[in-house]
Amino acid sequence: MTIQTVPLSSLEADRGNPRKAMDRTSLEGLAASIRTDGVLQNLVVKPVGGKRQHYRVISGKRRHRALKLLQERGEVGGDYAVPVEIRSSLSKDDSLRIATVENLQRQNLTPLEEAAALTKLIHGGITLEDVAAQTGLSHTTIKRRLALNGLCEETRAALALGILTLSQAEALTLGGDEMQRTILEEIERGCTFSADEIKATVLDDRPTVASAIFPLEQYTGSITTDLFTDDETSYFDDGEEFLRLQTEAVAQLVKHHEASAAWVEVSKAYRIPDWQFEEAEEGE
Repeated sequence: MTIQTVPLSSLEADRGNPRKAMDRTSLEGLAASIRTDGVLQNLVVKPVGGKRQHYRVISGKRRHRALKLLQERGEVGGDYAVPVEIRSSLSKDDSLRIATVENLQRQNLTPLEEAAALTKLIHGGITLEDVAAQTGLSHTTIKRRLALNGLCEETRAALALGILTLSQAEALTLGGDEMQRTILEEIERGCTFSADEIKATVLDDRPTVASAIFPLEQYTGSITTDLFTDDETSYFDDGEEFLRLQTEAVAQLVKHHEASAAWVEVSKAYRIPDWQFEEAEEGE
């Protein structure tokens, strides 16, 4: 790796950088630091095709923005020497990966920015294991961020504006667009919904996959997985199909036990009342 300096005027921002928003106070602080101590860490850039000695910033967008802010104020000139590492053979996927990893390891992106950046990496062919290794994020965190892609436009906007907390938005990913809009309207009217209350409303007592006694391949409906619990519980979305398959499986169990038992009784209650039975005598 060779570090050299190039003039500030030769640098241009990369429009594909995953970071879309920057905190103004933080940017001002970085500009003040650069004004006092200079750029302490180099930027990663690549040459711009068709432009002689012109470079696109791949890593170091905040530093570049802070430098441009100082230039606009006349505190540095276009000839200001910026330390860079020039990488000539970077593909678009490589550029996105470097920018994403740098942003995830430094000042946090917003959750939606993380979701968009991670989605691009996955769609670019990078495996979940590679993303975890390169970003330092756990598999669970990556999957939880990717789940935010399931938010409808209104819910995404509410999260970006701070109307919803991240935990509320995560809970809403378990519901469809219509359900999300309904709960969001209630929240905007002043109703209080915790993340757990949203989950309870969205899941609406759906049966868990773990409760099935029939082969799962018989089920043709969709399944929702709650990525925001420790055990990542999954639920059947089609309760009617679940009940039909479960009933058929119970009937098969009845036939199996009738072959060896004196009698078989099926109860649809949650528990069998104690008064229906009495303790058998020894040997009976």
